[in-house]
Amino acid sequence: MEENKLEIYNTIKKEIELIKEEFYKTLKEIIEIPSELGKPEENAPFGKYTREALEKILEIGTKLGFKGKIVNNAMTYIQYGEGREYIGVFGHLDVVRAGDGWNTNPYELTLKDGVFYGRGILDNKGPILANLFGLYILKRLKILPKIPIRIIFGSNEENGSNDIDLYLQKEKPPVFGYTPDCKYPVVYGERGVVRIKVTTLFENKELDIIKKIGGEFSSSFIPDKVKLVYKNKEEKIYKGKKSPSNAPEMGTNAILLMARDLRDSDNNSLSKYMSWLYDSFSDYEGKNLGIRFEDLDSGVTQVSLTKIKKENKKIEIQFSSRYPVTIKEEELIRNLKNNIPKNSQMEIIKSMPSVIFPKDDKRLKLLQEAYEISTGLDGSPVTTTGATYARKMPNIVAFGPSFPGQKGIAHKENEYMTEEDLLKNLEIYALALYNLSKDI
Repeated sequence: MEENKLEIYNTIKKEIELIKEEFYKTLKEIIEIPSELGKPEENAPFGKYTREALEKILEIGTKLGFKGKIVNNAMTYIQYGEGREYIGVFGHLDVVRAGDGWNTNPYELTLKDGVFYGRGILDNKGPILANLFGLYILKRLKILPKIPIRIIFGSNEENGSNDIDLYLQKEKPPVFGYTPDCKYPVVYGERGVVRIKVTTLFENKELDIIKKIGGEFSSSFIPDKVKLVYKNKEEKIYKGKKSPSNAPEMGTNAILLMARDLRDSDNNSLSKYMSWLYDSFSDYEGKNLGIRFEDLDSGVTQVSLTKIKKENKKIEIQFSSRYPVTIKEEELIRNLKNNIPKNSQMEIIKSMPSVIFPKDDKRLKLLQEAYEISTGLDGSPVTTTGATYARKMPNIVAFGPSFPGQKGIAHKENEYMTEEDLLKNLEIYALALYNLSKDI
């Protein structure tokens, strides 16, 4: 390590000790805002609470001595330095619904045995605030960046990232940047993601024995509860284990528990359908759907079944497939069409092609260096199954906050981040911002 970098690193660690209580206090204020997606209102396209979060972070940034602005009612930026071009760090203040099963109040930051709990502590309020306070450290040290650095706070990442579109209507993209909404080390490639609906028609009265299939369904997680209501009003509840949709292997899909049960039904058509459903989606790599692909850079296809609905003579399912960066969506769709039940229609709900950033770009090496200095771990760039702002915002990559081996924490009850990891993120981001401020 260069002597100057070592000196800066040690100085940053000392600064963190001086400001960490202020950091925690600010994080507490942001966690308390239940910034789930709401009904559109004037100046609040994604609901009143996401708007409240944007206003609160502007107030916080101003108190820290920065300039800031709410852009097109969608994103707030806090800026250090002057100039037209800028480095951008894009995170988000919106969160997925808290749901049930929490051991603490999801909208109250709770520290217990060295672990912080709260909705958004990991995804993504904690990490993006760590970047703001990393920038604050540079300001306290009077380190002025060559070009401005913006910390940008979004309000719709969890529901389509439409805030990026609104931002880009008013502001140009950064010359470079990152989003702290994925994993370490720096991520140079994100797999393609396609979300698909398959609707299957049952002839005659083959579905009449079922009145309703209910549950809490979302494209963001594997469902942990399904309620099956029969025509005779008999009910059966299937309980699984929730996990993020990009980590299906860490959960137990309640839809598949139901399918496993119903494949032994006396109803021949229903039994065949449920056998197909179970066999196709209990394999998370898509082999039985004909879409198991693999490459050296990004690994194997991943398939996640997230929704099911019964309506009259039809059953509708929704699922996502995350496929390797070298595969084209057209090939995946062509294979899928040959492996769905007869009398079925397939519809693409959402399509996000793979994104690749040049792996040897010198700016990625600046992020890699910050990670390696702070952790002592190998920081070679990697790919991800996740979908981040890097798919819609030009010139950025994903960088943090989860460390190797950490998976399946967000988008479920008792979302957490250890105090040690939170401060380590602050350390990494402060050093990364320092690197970018000097060498970009």
